[in-house]
Amino acid sequence: MTTTSYLNPPPLAFTANRLEGRVVFITGASSGIGQAAAKLFAKEGAKVVASARRIDRLKSLATEAKRQGLSVMPIECDVLDEDSIAKAIAAAIKEFGRLDGAFNNSGLSGKRALLHEASVEEFDQVIAPICAGYFFVLNTKLKRC
Repeated sequence: MTTTSYLNPPPLAFTANRLEGRVVFITGASSGIGQAAAKLFAKEGAKVVASARRIDRLKSLATEAKRQGLSVMPIECDVLDEDSIAKAIAAAIKEFGRLDGAFNNSGLSGKRALLHEASVEEFDQVIAPICAGYFFVLNTKLKRC
């Protein structure tokens, strides 16, 4: 017997093309929440620009999407490298003519430790892709769009 609760909701099955024709740039799309967002946004009609450092995973995602008639453009991008971001956004704009939105989801898992046992360096390794990545991606996108 399957129990459904707020901790284990059923997957979304309903789509309504709410993003039809929109171009969305997603960071951290090679796994986890970013990958799930890429799939859902594409099912909702978006042209998805899926970015991450692990291009092999992005290519697999794009291949899977193409089989379903969905649009996912894989592009390698490191959110801590401004040049990498600029190239990725430029490629997306060249392909689609514009960007309508961004889903900034990049991040790294750090060493699991109690707060008082973690070092500043370990904290920086986890927080940098989140904070700096958000800034670099949105800053670059807003300058070009």
